[in-house]
Amino acid sequence: MRSRHLVILVAALVGGCRPERQSEELTVGAAANLGEVFGQIGRAFREQGSGEVVFSYASTADLGRQITNGAPYDLFAAADT
Repeated sequence: MRSRHLVILVAALVGGCRPERQSEELTVGAAANLGEVFGQIGRAFREQGSGEVVFSYASTADLGRQITNGAPYDLFAAADT
């Protein structure tokens, strides 16, 4: 049940990201342990006609370093502070 709530919450957040962009590509940097649930979110995002989602999974620390060095993620989902 908890993962279903997480899927709904993240889908709502992703759906509200960058409203000026319609039917394009959304890039997501997500913690590796979020892969299963984000796969579901990506499918739902595509099915509603909102475009493609490109995921980059890594540790939160690695993603943080990538962002510091200019990685162009539209959404960052961390599993740690």
